Amino acid sequence: MSRKITIHRQRSHFTDINQLPLFASSYRRSPQVAIGSAYRHFLLRFFSERTSIIAIVLLCLSIFSYLYFLNNAILNVVKRKNVEQEITELNSRVIGMENKYISMESEISLERAVALGFHEVSKPLFVARQSGVKSLSLNNEI
Repeated sequence: MSRKITIHRQRSHFTDINQLPLFASSYRRSPQVAIGSAYRHFLLRFFSERTSIIAIVLLCLSIFSYLYFLNNAILNVVKRKNVEQEITELNSRVIGMENKYISMESEISLERAVALGFHEVSKPLFVARQSGVKSLSLNNEI
């Protein structure tokens, strides 16, 4: 009595193109299996190449975006420092002008005005706006 022992080969999912048995001896029995394995080989190769290209493009895009935004951040920091320095300079100019204004204001007196040629007016004229009229006129009354 002879017994036939059959060993079933377990199919595995191939991740590497080189591991894919394109025309292995176990697949030579039927042409459909050979065509199916060739089709699987083609799909695996196609998608692995396509995935590699997509990964490379995404990597390049990521690197470009990183460099672009890093450059913008550095330029913004430099601009901010320049603006802060300009604000400091303008504040010091304003403080100098305020000090000059206060010192000039303290020098104003009636004697200084007379020395510069100003004199007191006996009958001053004022410009006033009348309530109903939309134009200006000379009016001697306050």
